Amino acid sequence: MRAPRQDFEAATVDGGQELVAEVALSSPIAERRSALWNTLARRSGLGVLGRFLRYPRERERRGALRALARVGLERRSGEMAAGFGPLDRARLGVAGCLWRGPQFLVAPELDATLSEADTGEFLELLRGLSRIEGLGVIVSGGPTILGGVDRALELSEGLLTFDGAPADLLRRRETKSVAGGSDQDADTVSSARRLETGEGGHQLQSV
Repeated sequence: MRAPRQDFEAATVDGGQELVAEVALSSPIAERRSALWNTLARRSGLGVLGRFLRYPRERERRGALRALARVGLERRSGEMAAGFGPLDRARLGVAGCLWRGPQFLVAPELDATLSEADTGEFLELLRGLSRIEGLGVIVSGGPTILGGVDRALELSEGLLTFDGAPADLLRRRETKSVAGGSDQDADTVSSARRLETGEGGHQLQSV
């Protein structure tokens, strides 16, 4: 079932809503601060510095706690981030984006940050957010993440060269490899809800 719209709106900052939020998997977090603190710290472009400017409003705190619950970290909201592994840090990054109420989440270079097992579990989290809440999700990475997405688009030198099922793209690449072709300059771009735009140098797939 779809999440109630009022819950989604409540997880915004000062009534503002972002169109796109990027899950910066490689961004540093405050190791000696709680998961809740780190989630609140992402409330604006001020990042961690923003936490020193004022105490969070109660409405912001509730919104951040709801965001942590949506990624399965509600019971760890008071734990210091130093004890979080790569997957939970990735979940924390998603929570920091969610409570600002974006319409799209973008997670670049997914498999460069997480192990193959963690990548699969993280994709399942994003898939749930996309399908249950209607959130658009775009992820990027190598061919290993194609098994966890619904649609793939390939770009080559700025031109769309493929739009279809990930399995078909894999077969296409295998055929090219056998024939001695190269995918070196190809990118893959997709959105879970609608394609907007894609720019360079890596692959993007939707969940």
